This record gives sequence, structure tokens and C-alpha cells, in this order.
Amino acid sequence: MKKKLLIGLLILSLIAALLVGCASSSKKPARDEEDEKTADSEDTDAPKTETPETEATELSEAPTEPSEEQPEADTVFVITDDQSCNHFTNGVIDILFRHDGSVVRADTVAEQMQTLFTVTPDDEINIALIGVTDHRLYFGWNEVEDWWGVNVYSVDYHGEDRQELGGAWDPSFENGWLILLGFRSDVSPTELLLIDRYDEIVAEDQTGAVWDAVLLDESVYYVMVEDLGEEPWARDDMDGKWKFDLIRADADGTTTVLKVFENRPNYYTPAFFMGNVLCFYETSEFYEIPSLKPTEDPNGLTGI
Repeated sequence: MKKKLLIGLLILSLIAALLVGCASSSKKPARDEEDEKTADSEDTDAPKTETPETEATELSEAPTEPSEEQPEADTVFVITDDQSCNHFTNGVIDILFRHDGSVVRADTVAEQMQTLFTVTPDDEINIALIGVTDHRLYFGWNEVEDWWGVNVYSVDYHGEDRQELGGAWDPSFENGWLILLGFRSDVSPTELLLIDRYDEIVAEDQTGAVWDAVLLDESVYYVMVEDLGEEPWARDDMDGKWKFDLIRADADGTTTVLKVFENRPNYYTPAFFMGNVLCFYETSEFYEIPSLKPTEDPNGLTGI
């Protein structure tokens, strides 16, 4: 009985040490030039990864080799409310990005923790783990003195197979979805890259036609200008005739145009989500999502 008690106390002590040892590596996103959109994988400023030489640390009398089995394909990672580090969990596996650059995998079933790899620390670079799926880890980084969005890349659980996803992004991660909207300093449409829990690009726009995106339940809704084209400011024939598409992206990777809002005054007529309401303030139109029923201004600003 005493032996079991001692083993249990040892397990709790190691788990506590893992969580306390974390520290945040993320800061405000930044970028040098507004017109630069693609991150160069050979850029010497980009963070580098190193594979650890150490074996997995056992939290109990578990097998000596770490489990290679990944979570089920339909599991969803979420961000935890952990101020000490970038911490994601799916209820079985925890992924932590610690202040020393180490990426740690904690398996609560096998009662093991393992350093997967290390991102080389650099005082000139801010970097954060911004998304996690069953098979890939997504990082956002920038130079300390910059502020125009983050460069995004992903790697596998070994820190290998690096895939660049471009720069100047404003990222968010919810319910397994990684939503990348182009960073902007004014009220304007922007670019979109939408990646699902299976690491598939479900939606992409590089023309700067997307106004906003929001996650509701398990689907992402976004609104974009139809047929924006080049130099839209020169298309006087389109005044009052612009069309905005409301699109839903589902967890199975399909996209559906739910409604086309016709006769928009301009391509730069703002369209933003406030919770589950799509707002066109210029025309005082508000629609509940997903029912599309007209509703009131969620901020109570109209008529003031």
C-alpha cells in the first residue's frame, strides 16, 4: 500500500513540475513590409527546430518507449486557459510550448511525457504555438521590432516536414479550426486561409476580398466580396451593385454559399460578425447566423 502511495505522489509531482515550468513565448505579431505575403523557408531569421536526444520521461511504471499512437482522427485540440505557456489539449494528449523552446507531449493514458523537439530560442524573434491538430503543430513568429502580422508554418510531431503558410497573418484557433485573416491596420477586406482539424485548406482567398470570419458551433462562417478583381476602386460601374457572399465551411471540409447580399454600395462597405450576428452598419442591416433572420443591432448603435 505504501509503495502505491509513493508512486502516486511521484506522478503528481512530475505533472506539477511540467505545468509550472511552462512560460509564454508569444508576443504581439509583427512584420517588416506590408506587401510581403510569403515567408521564405530558407530565411535565416526563421526559427529553427532541433530533435532532442533524450528519451521519454516515464510518469509511472509505463513502457520504456513512448507511445507512437496518435489521437483518434476526429479529436479536437483546444487552447487551455494557461498563462504560463502555450498549452493545448484534446482531453487525452496535452501539447505544451515552453519558454525554453521545448515542445512537450504529455500522454495522460500512458502516463508519459516527452520532449518532441526544441525551437531554438532567439532574442530577436517572438514565436508562439498557435494551433494543434492530431498530426501537425502550427507556429506563428515575427521579429521583435515588427508588428505587421505573423509568419505561419507547420511541422509534424517530430519537428519535421515544415510547411510555410505565408506571412502577415492575424491568427485565431477555435474548436480545431485555424483561421488566418490578413493583418490590417484599417477597416478593409483582407485575405483568408482556413485550415481544418485534418490539416486541409478548406478555404483560401489571396485577393483581399474577405471581410470577416467567425466560428459558430463546429462551422466557420465568412463573408467576402464577390468578383472583387483588380483595382476595384476604378470600377465606377459597380457602385451600388456589389455582391457579398456569406459562406459556411463545415467540419467535413465542404463549403456552402448560404446567401448572396446584392446591391451593396461599395466593395469597401464593412461587413463584420458580432457574435452570431452579421452586421452591415452602412445599410443598417443585421442578420442572425445561421438562421439569416433580420435582427437588431447587437451593439445598439443604430438610430444614435
